[in-house]
Amino acid sequence: MARGAIAIVLSLLALGAHGRAQGRAPSLRVHIVDDGDLGPLRDRLRGQLSDVDLSLSVGPDTGASHDVLLRFEGMDSLDGPTPQLTVLVTVPAEGATLRQRLRPMGRGGERSALLEQAAMFVRATLLALSEGGTLGVEAADPPEPDPVTEVDPPAQRVQPAIAVGVWGAIDGQTTFGQRGLDLAFDLELDVVRLGARLAFGLPSESEDDRARLHLWHHGADAYVSLEGEPVEGVHLGAGASLGVALVHRSTEPLQPGIASTPPAWTASFRLGPRLSARWRPRGSRLELELAFALDIVPSPVVFAYAPDGAARSLWPAQPRLGVALRMLP
Repeated sequence: MARGAIAIVLSLLALGAHGRAQGRAPSLRVHIVDDGDLGPLRDRLRGQLSDVDLSLSVGPDTGASHDVLLRFEGMDSLDGPTPQLTVLVTVPAEGATLRQRLRPMGRGGERSALLEQAAMFVRATLLALSEGGTLGVEAADPPEPDPVTEVDPPAQRVQPAIAVGVWGAIDGQTTFGQRGLDLAFDLELDVVRLGARLAFGLPSESEDDRARLHLWHHGADAYVSLEGEPVEGVHLGAGASLGVALVHRSTEPLQPGIASTPPAWTASFRLGPRLSARWRPRGSRLELELAFALDIVPSPVVFAYAPDGAARSLWPAQPRLGVALRMLP
């Protein structure tokens, strides 16, 4: 409606408001020049002019005598990036033509709004003419609208974070499982999170009737996950991790005749799925994260006795759970 109101004001400014002294002007003979390209504008004009006192005809310009001729230019621009429509109102008896260029005043629905704006402009003009008004000087084109600035797509969201926490894993051999401290750094790129983790283990033990093993589990992993949209401050993620487990072991004999081997480090490749849930209070720069991973170790650490060959090993699939506090800059 705002576009229509603006068009009406422009029309009234362009017309000399000279009414007849008395009586009612005879019905106007109005011809809309249509060479087959008006399309939906034709129906809008008929609707807007249905209650105006005039004789209306639509078709090509045959040169016949009419009180008012209406022409429209720019119909082929309506589907383009910069639609505009020019309305020409000619009164042959006066030898005058009113030329009005119309443009959409905003973005979205430009075609429909521009057609309605043109139809309302024509209605206002013909109403003034039917009441005895005359065309004044040619109306100036409205000022150019502000140029539309192309807005770049939003920049990719990049969110780094540092996390510290604790972790525990079940390996099938140690009395209370593996446990230790975590230090991680990750980078969130929209829905993808990339991270690196260092795990520092606390001492753990594995014992049978012959010897007691003292174990220290450490490791380093890289992980990637897809992060869902937050719901009530909770982010859920699913991905995978890949890394290496470092186990330091030393042996304490429990029976006479058992000789221990020197302390040593053993490295094992590991990978597996990783799930996470993060919660951040509104407005906070701290997040609490709960992560679960299943470390698949193709070559787990094996502990063996010589010469009888008795052996035991860590599980090849070791569930791991971690709790961490993430700090966002």
